[in-house]
Amino acid sequence: MKRIVVLIPFLFWVASVVAQDCEALFQEAYASLKKASLQPTHGLMMKYEVNVLAVTGEQYTDVINLQMKGGRFKITSGDFTLYQDDKTMVVIQPKAETIFVTKPSGMDKNKLQEMMALQDSLARYMTIKKCSNVSDSRIADGKPCRKMDFMLPANIEKRMGVSAVTYWIEESTRIMRKVQIIYKKRSEQPLARVDFDFREMVVDYKSQPFDGTALSKVMKGKSNPKPEYARYKIIDKR
Repeated sequence: MKRIVVLIPFLFWVASVVAQDCEALFQEAYASLKKASLQPTHGLMMKYEVNVLAVTGEQYTDVINLQMKGGRFKITSGDFTLYQDDKTMVVIQPKAETIFVTKPSGMDKNKLQEMMALQDSLARYMTIKKCSNVSDSRIADGKPCRKMDFMLPANIEKRMGVSAVTYWIEESTRIMRKVQIIYKKRSEQPLARVDFDFREMVVDYKSQPFDGTALSKVMKGKSNPKPEYARYKIIDKR
């Protein structure tokens, strides 16, 4: 993993608030995200930074851009760009000069429904341990947020290997701005902590993720790569 040292000056203040208010805010933010993910007429756009801390002390950071609507996806990161429509998934890896072409990964409505059902199930087990008003310049540009520390039953903690889950939700927009997962220390668990910092989130995204077909992003016609990808190795698994 990449070793990254980031020094970020910040201002921070905190005050305790009523847990019931936080529960309602969490449910509202989650319902909005769920609606955007599952309904074909609603799109979703997210730009977020993921920070992974391994138990070895190694850290990895990447910035992810995700756009989705009506079964079409575009995902970009520092290592790859992914296009997917109802027929094809294309992954472009510039560093490896490789293009991977295959059938859609299954990240369709049914898959999203399964994921949301899992989240629904998890949410039923989680209870708010602490709820606070916070303003932190590292999160949502310092705009007021609710910080919610959740706890899980001991048997669920053990099964999932998670010791703590924390959400930050911006009060004015009802949008999730950060999620932090802290993992339990055990021999088979390589991760210590994962942070998702949502820089942008639009839960009623109007635009299409990309023009044309997924395959047209890399191919000129049915079998010839575009000039900019002439040197790339194409792995076709359709």
